[in-house]
Amino acid sequence: MSGADWKDLEALWQELPEQAQPVVVELKRMKRWRWASRTMIVGDVVMTVIGLAIGVWMLFHDAAYMVVCGVATILFVSGAAALSFWARWVTTHAADAPVHAALDLAVKNAQIGVRLAIASLWTICFGNLFTAVVVFSRAWGDPILSAKVNGVFLAIGATQVWLGLILAVTIVYYGQRRADLTRLEQVRDAFRREV
Repeated sequence: MSGADWKDLEALWQELPEQAQPVVVELKRMKRWRWASRTMIVGDVVMTVIGLAIGVWMLFHDAAYMVVCGVATILFVSGAAALSFWARWVTTHAADAPVHAALDLAVKNAQIGVRLAIASLWTICFGNLFTAVVVFSRAWGDPILSAKVNGVFLAIGATQVWLGLILAVTIVYYGQRRADLTRLEQVRDAFRREV
């Protein structure tokens, strides 16, 4: 949407009753965070390419540990990418009236937020499983030098801290977006009954 489209949409919604306020808030949020959404998509693509490249690189080593980690990396990265794609893949039907189109757009944005939260939760679960595979395959593999052990455990610890932070933020975000989605769906349904 261009800047003029946003202004027209805002003017239209300001003329509607107070019940439409959640839609105005959602559309403003969507406009305000558009850059973050695009940045996340680019980040997902870059991390997927890097992760797959690392996984494939690990497959070409003789050590069983590296092969197991390579397979685990490819599976983890592919699963996370699929979840990210699923979260953003929300279809809507074309609406005839601009008000209906705005309602559908607001609901779609809230649905994407809820699905991103669900995808993040599953990615964290897969991340924990990935970490376990890495640690167990190392523990059952050949002995390694202490410097390497320290590096591996630092990486595992950093990963777990990062996943824990993402999980905490995601839980809060999911609750907020789920409530937003419920409110928006109620406004949309009420508006359609009146028209």
